[in-house]
Amino acid sequence: MKIVVYGLGNKGKAFLGHMIDVLKQQKIELLAISDSNVDCDMSTDRRFVMPQQLVNCVLDYVVVTTTEMYFEEIKEQLVNLGIQCGKIVSIDEFVNIAAPFECNMCGSRNLAWRETGLDLSFMNKRIVGGGRRKGVCPICGSIDRTRYVYHFLKEYTDIFKNTCSVLHFAPEECLTKKLKENKACSCISADIELGRADAVADITNLQFANDTFDYIICNHVLEHIVDLPKALSELKRVLKKNGKAIVTVPICWEIKTYEDSSIITPENRFENYGQEDHVRLFGCDTAEIIENAGWKVNEYKCRDIADAETIEKRGFIADDCLFEVTKE
Repeated sequence: MKIVVYGLGNKGKAFLGHMIDVLKQQKIELLAISDSNVDCDMSTDRRFVMPQQLVNCVLDYVVVTTTEMYFEEIKEQLVNLGIQCGKIVSIDEFVNIAAPFECNMCGSRNLAWRETGLDLSFMNKRIVGGGRRKGVCPICGSIDRTRYVYHFLKEYTDIFKNTCSVLHFAPEECLTKKLKENKACSCISADIELGRADAVADITNLQFANDTFDYIICNHVLEHIVDLPKALSELKRVLKKNGKAIVTVPICWEIKTYEDSSIITPENRFENYGQEDHVRLFGCDTAEIIENAGWKVNEYKCRDIADAETIEKRGFIADDCLFEVTKE
């Protein structure tokens, strides 16, 4: 697909910035940039053409980046120059035509996921849920692993169907918003740091009463906790009987869980675990570790419960895994 971007205002520049990611991920060719304002900012390495030159371009679309107020006016000008009406589209129209991705958190379609994560190319192992990758929704900011958790919560739990109480650790803003929009759901967010959640809470010494919650959501938290047995014990204590903890961690399927109490500096933790504040790297025995703490564990690998088309479309990580941990 060959396109020309028309308009270099603030909206146009933002769209061009997003297109840098798009061109890396899709078979879209940015032929040129155009603008009727000859004094516009030309700080770009893309070819610039004046509007009248577009007639000679072999293109699929002219993407007009101006506000809706001026779109029809510019469209009329381009048609008068001889450009086919059907090839002149707004950003939203172009996204609907070309976008292969869909965020299940905000419902938006997008042309490319933005980058997230740290560069772990120095490690001789792959950490699922870690590392530099394309995974952020450009609209709501949700990341790949959060979208997978939301998919699971909607399809495999009753959190969004029945009345329930939820404790959400280290809350992801987009997921917390979804939970609190559900009027039947009583959700308390918690974090060790003041100001990041409804409650300040230490997962190894929780202030909540026994048998309080139907669900606990604990995404990418346990790799930070030194006293893992105590944390698992506290999670079980505050859950109701048959309550469930939804747990995810960065994981390396090639090894068994690795931790070394002598690894204490941020630099050494980064080298061994993939992040400066991690105290272990979970491995293929993660479910067994949780089971040994007295839980019933169901392991849900993304590729086992979502088809390849859904994984690609929604930007999930195929090898990601969610642990549904039940208090019996």
